[in-house]
Amino acid sequence: MAKNHAFLLVGPTIPRADELHDVLLREGTLLADAALTTPDVTQADLYRSAVEVLRTHKDEGLKRKDVEGSFARVVRRAEKRKAAVLFGSDAYAGADEAQRALLLDAMSGFRTHVVITAERGAPGLDDLIDGWAAQLKPSRVHVLTLEEGEPLEGLLARVVELARVTREADLEKRIVKLKKKRSALMEQLEEIRSADQ
Repeated sequence: MAKNHAFLLVGPTIPRADELHDVLLREGTLLADAALTTPDVTQADLYRSAVEVLRTHKDEGLKRKDVEGSFARVVRRAEKRKAAVLFGSDAYAGADEAQRALLLDAMSGFRTHVVITAERGAPGLDDLIDGWAAQLKPSRVHVLTLEEGEPLEGLLARVVELARVTREADLEKRIVKLKKKRSALMEQLEEIRSADQ
């Protein structure tokens, strides 16, 4: 069975990032148009997951046990959706190579797409892209440049369009595979009929 897609918004710039998940929940119809859903988590869950991934619990005044397993819980709840999912945090942009590897390993049940969102010409953007591209197939690293003052809803509409195009490409591939399988079965049927005559 094919894995579902996961679209992970990593920033470094996400407008109103502290409201991202709440806005995603309100945009259910928009997400449904691309067969997308969100994990059953809160904005606070995503915050703790980012703190865990980046190992910044001390800087945030937390103990490791306060955030331990947070990212795994988010991923488990995403997997329960049994559909393509969208979630993220601008803090994920700060992950180093080892932290990205752990994050992607936790998401191994998905075909993970990283969506980098940044203002045009943001410093360090090339390094961020290269870092993720070194750990994912290039076709699964997407960069959306933001215009100054672009609202979160506009960004989400572009991410949803990306998910819709990805879904269409998947369906096209399935159609091609089914046609090949049908041709092979038709050949087998013809062989059987010829042998019977």
